[in-house]
Amino acid sequence: MQDRIRLSFFSQPDGPIIGNATFKTTVLVPGEPEAFYLGPPSKEKLAKNSPAGAVLLGSISYGTVTVSSKNDDQNQKPPVSYRVSYLIPPSKVDEDKGKGTGTCTKSVSERLEEEVRDAKIKVLSSLKRDTEEERLAWNELSTSLKTDYPKYTPLLAKILEGLLSSGADQDKVSRDKEIVDAADEVIDSIDREELAKCLS
Repeated sequence: MQDRIRLSFFSQPDGPIIGNATFKTTVLVPGEPEAFYLGPPSKEKLAKNSPAGAVLLGSISYGTVTVSSKNDDQNQKPPVSYRVSYLIPPSKVDEDKGKGTGTCTKSVSERLEEEVRDAKIKVLSSLKRDTEEERLAWNELSTSLKTDYPKYTPLLAKILEGLLSSGADQDKVSRDKEIVDAADEVIDSIDREELAKCLS
């Protein structure tokens, strides 16, 4: 088992979701605030034999400790340290197994409908939003898909992801409201009872 697994650090709050804005090393200036955001470790860094549901415990330290050659100085503690924990999620293999067992009991028409739905969502996530025309096409398709699949969490999450990754195509207040509304829709679509069972 690995002794240390490095966490991911981001300079923006949406960095863990869209995987950009990686935090770079910086020097803290006294009296000046510096914000950074923690994300989970990448799957490649986790030990292959780590079971889903296992909790990894560790700590995060702030400040630099100078290690000298003297033995008594090597046990010096960092200036500030906090305990952190991480719950290992189900692996992709487990998710695929779950999908496979579910499709066996579904009819051909149900499976076809799901494939069409997933293909539409894939097209939505591939659309760009650089020009006004592209934004209009993206908005029309996302509205149409939300009408067809109003409580489908993966679709709502893709719409939220699209809004987060888009540039400032409108004024900041209305864009932020749109993002908050999309996030609320994702939260409302989640089966809280099923989530509680999974986490318990």
